[in-house]
Amino acid sequence: MVKYNYIFWRILIIVFGTALTINGLLLFLNTNFNLGNFLTLGLGVFLLFYGIRFDWIKEKFPKWLKVIIAIGLSIVVFFASFLFIYGLNDNAN
Repeated sequence: MVKYNYIFWRILIIVFGTALTINGLLLFLNTNFNLGNFLTLGLGVFLLFYGIRFDWIKEKFPKWLKVIIAIGLSIVVFFASFLFIYGLNDNAN
């Protein structure tokens, strides 16, 4: 059971990393350069690296660095969710 759970999370991280990397590259082709484009591409490449080198990161990275990365990703998800919900409730009329 543990082995399947490990493989599932690793594949899920690689899929999200690939999707974000492709999205970031398409943003560079279609929009002006800004910090959001660079951060999207950077997050996608980071998730790809994390998914591919999962064993190495799990063994070599210190616990505090993993916690800081998790907190940073949580903050990004929180602000993205906030903007999504605020955008649904905003009336321009």
